[in-house]
Amino acid sequence: LDELGYTQDGATVINEDNKACIDLANNPKYQRRTKHIKIRWHAIRQHVANGDIEVQSCPSERMLADGFTKPLGRTRFEEHLLTLTGHEDPKFEN
Repeated sequence: LDELGYTQDGATVINEDNKACIDLANNPKYQRRTKHIKIRWHAIRQHVANGDIEVQSCPSERMLADGFTKPLGRTRFEEHLLTLTGHEDPKFEN
């Protein structure tokens, strides 16, 4: 963001609903079962260690990105739509 002229205090938060993904990003220890993971995970771990990003748990029901990446039922889609457009107070507060 600095390159674009915006200053940011603190880390960029990445919400994730996959516990294994969160553990991989936050745990720098080598694990034999994950040696096949691509190099990009090592870059993410480095950014976490530097404090550039923070990977947090977010339940699937609260994942607003799902509205853009998955087919949702009508009820969940409408909940996401209302939250994103600001027509209703989001009920997914932290």
